Amino acid sequence: MMPFFPGRPLANHHPFALQLLLSTSLLLSFSYFSASAFAAAATSRRRQGQEAEALLRWKNSLHDPTHSLLASWKLDNSTLPSNSSSSSPCNWVGIACDESGSVTHINVSSGNLRGMLRNLDFSCFPNLLELDLHNNSLYGTIPSCVSNLSKLTSLDLRYNDLSGNIPSEIGLLSSLGFFYLNNNNMNGSLPKEIGMLRSLEWLTVGENSLLGSIPLSLGNLSKISYLWLNENRFSGSIPREVGKLKSLIDLSLQRNIITGSIPASLGNLSNLNILNLFQNRIFGSIPSHLSLLSKLTQIALSSNDISGTIPPPISNLSNLIYLDLSSNNLSGTIPPPISNLSNLIRLDFSSNDIYGNIPSEVGLLSNLRYLNVQKNKINGSIPQEIGMLRSLDELICGENFLSGSIPLSIANWRNLSYLWLNENMLSGSIPQEDLYPTK
Repeated sequence: MMPFFPGRPLANHHPFALQLLLSTSLLLSFSYFSASAFAAAATSRRRQGQEAEALLRWKNSLHDPTHSLLASWKLDNSTLPSNSSSSSPCNWVGIACDESGSVTHINVSSGNLRGMLRNLDFSCFPNLLELDLHNNSLYGTIPSCVSNLSKLTSLDLRYNDLSGNIPSEIGLLSSLGFFYLNNNNMNGSLPKEIGMLRSLEWLTVGENSLLGSIPLSLGNLSKISYLWLNENRFSGSIPREVGKLKSLIDLSLQRNIITGSIPASLGNLSNLNILNLFQNRIFGSIPSHLSLLSKLTQIALSSNDISGTIPPPISNLSNLIYLDLSSNNLSGTIPPPISNLSNLIRLDFSSNDIYGNIPSEVGLLSNLRYLNVQKNKINGSIPQEIGMLRSLDELICGENFLSGSIPLSIANWRNLSYLWLNENMLSGSIPQEDLYPTK
């Protein structure tokens, strides 16, 4: 018999041996893949059982585990082992799974569920992408083991009764894109580890009792679009690092105890639509850099200690709909170029130290519905052009030094609900017969 040499073709000499070799190889491959598939299926069933049991433990810990929203949360046969396919929670209300049957979404919002998060074993959900428990009655703290949800992209806990600190471990959720925690009872500071969430697009922690300074690390959130820190007890100044957030659309810091001036770096927020800083203790002037933010639709700076004049370049913000600078220490005159704000619906300069005339150019604000300049030092007459504001609902000019007669042009108004001209030096009569004509 011819000896076998490695590398020498067998096909011409030993076809049976080659067939045997191929058959053996295929059998081994099939056995390997069969064993792998069996092991994977067993792992999947085991995981499904663990996830189902974790959900049931949490359900049973609630104040009302028989709640109708969770009626489907039950095993088909309680005597089945946990690795049975009947243990799968994938058909339960509020639960979604991936192709392997592992839980990826838990959404049981608006169910008036009352209980604690610490009774939900986060370590049992390695593939969870979304956890939505908003608008319930959950209380207690957010457990630090929330960091076990390593694939989580959305965490929605808003409108509950949660309290305590935001755990620093939240910074380990590297895939988190949406974190909603507003309208709870959270306290303590905003952990600097939040700045590690480089995928974060929404951060809403408004209407809690958070305190301390706004962490500088927020400047690392390069993808963030919505930053709501409103109605807490944050103090200190607005970090200039916020100016790095080039994707920011909505910056809402209102109703805190924030001091210092508005940083010029906010002028870098080229995508900003909404700037809410009202009811703080901000001082200094309005930076002219804000006029670079061409996408702004709302500026709300009322109830601060802002001084200086209304910067004329603000009239370049042609998309502005809402401008409220009331209850500050602003002085100077109303800049006539304000007429360029043709989309403006609400304009409030009340309770400042503004003087001079109401510019006739105000009459060009054809979409204006609300105009308030009361409690200033404005003098001169009410311009006839104000009658061109056909959409006006409210005109409030009381407590100034206005003189002369009330212009007859206000007969053009059809939608007026409030007309306050009190405590001025106006003379003549009110054209009442024309003020509210029949439509």
